[in-house]
Amino acid sequence: MRKQKRGSIQIRVAVGIVAIAIALMIVCVSASFRTYIQTMDEHYKQQVTNIGRTVAQIIDGDQIKVYVDTLQKDEHYDQILSQLYTLKETNQCKYLYIEYVDLKQDCAVYIMDADTVENAYKLGDQTERTRELKSKTMDNSYKKKGIEPTINRSEFGWLCSGFQPITDSNGHYVALVGVDISMDDVMKDHYQFLALLIALMVVVVFFCIIITIKVVDKFVLHPLKMLTVATEAFISDKYDDSSELTRISMLDIHTNDEIETLASSVKQMEQDINHYIENLKHVMTEKERISAELNVARNIQASMLPCIFPPFPERDEFDIYALMNPAKEVGGDFYDFFLIDNTHLAVVIADVSGKGVPAALFMVITKSLIKNYTLMKLPLDEVFEKVNSQLCENNDAGMFVTAFMGILDLETDLLQYVNAGHNRPLIQRNEGDFEWLSMHRGFVLAGLENTVYKKEEIQLSKQDVLFIYTDGVTEAMNIDRQLYSDERLHSIINQTKNMKMIDMLSYLKKDVNLFTDGAEQADDITMLGIRINHPINQN
Repeated sequence: MRKQKRGSIQIRVAVGIVAIAIALMIVCVSASFRTYIQTMDEHYKQQVTNIGRTVAQIIDGDQIKVYVDTLQKDEHYDQILSQLYTLKETNQCKYLYIEYVDLKQDCAVYIMDADTVENAYKLGDQTERTRELKSKTMDNSYKKKGIEPTINRSEFGWLCSGFQPITDSNGHYVALVGVDISMDDVMKDHYQFLALLIALMVVVVFFCIIITIKVVDKFVLHPLKMLTVATEAFISDKYDDSSELTRISMLDIHTNDEIETLASSVKQMEQDINHYIENLKHVMTEKERISAELNVARNIQASMLPCIFPPFPERDEFDIYALMNPAKEVGGDFYDFFLIDNTHLAVVIADVSGKGVPAALFMVITKSLIKNYTLMKLPLDEVFEKVNSQLCENNDAGMFVTAFMGILDLETDLLQYVNAGHNRPLIQRNEGDFEWLSMHRGFVLAGLENTVYKKEEIQLSKQDVLFIYTDGVTEAMNIDRQLYSDERLHSIINQTKNMKMIDMLSYLKKDVNLFTDGAEQADDITMLGIRINHPINQN
């Protein structure tokens, strides 16, 4: 297929050159032939005029006047006619005659005709004037200047005809001498000239075509072929380790024109592509290394969060489930739940500002601090105050954390909680609808030193449900850039009544995915739900 393309270029160039050459040949032949015809016609017209003037000067005008007036021959008639014969033969005229125009009878009257005896007009013979002769004898100017020669076909053949006036000794007009030169031989000369001209032009054009094709092939097509072969071999040369030089780098094109510039550009392009490929290899290697490390980090982060459900198989006082879907390899959201002692369960959810590795590192620190201070059995508000003080130290990156934490007394079902700028949880009480939990929102962790947090509490009972989440749920965006919103969350969660926690969170996550409809996830999505089955003293 590629060879056919190269051949087609050669054919198109050759056909183009031949077509242009033929067109130029036709134009040149036409122009040359037309110029030749015009030149020859003018030559014969001038020849007719000169012959007519010569005859008019040689012939005795006074004697001709006698013949015009009397239409009778005398002893001088044959002598003058013999002169006319001699002039005709000498000048190679087809017809040579003397006549005058009789306007009254609208005819031409012959005086002498130097034709053969059997075809010659006699003295006094009359002929009808031609249309052209009528038009040129409408005034008397022809008596002084004669009639300009013309070339036309008639019953006598293809002739160049002209008339010159004969005058008497007093310079008065007497008659016209008519000169006819046959153009048949002239046209044969024309055709011979045309044939010779065409043959000459064909030879010239043939050699011009051959030379042009050779030149174009050497300085255009051959360099282009070299470029084509070299560029086609670019990929194979890349995988050929046996040669250090590629066919593009070995191109030797010196045409001193755009093709040489193109070859230089292709060489430079190859170098740029090679540099780009090498850089891309380094980038891809580094990207693969970073991706592998991030996958390890993601697994480590996932292992830091409770991921085995049910987490406490021996405890049936509550049903708890959680999930997290990071927007990148690692995320800044986290959830946690753990038993402080046999009768107290801590639940926490948090959202670190930003995403990726920095947020993940800050998340690890925050999670560790919260758990450590909680296991020391400090009051919830004091836990957040101490964590806030720790996070504010050397926080040059200006990161912060929103968090919600609750401690459930498994004996009394009393929930104590504190909020640090986090989304309000949803709570279902007495198997009714989910409602927003009323609370003091508080300020974010790591945002401001010496921040005071407020501990609150609510009495829960059997089958009550607490649902906490991060803003990645309500701020999930679809392809039309619409938010999932608090309103949709509130509406959908009320469709999950009496579901197990794992089913409820899976239902909510499925609805978020349905809403976003494949749009890129912009933030981490984290959810945690807990249902009270019964107090521990009823076990």
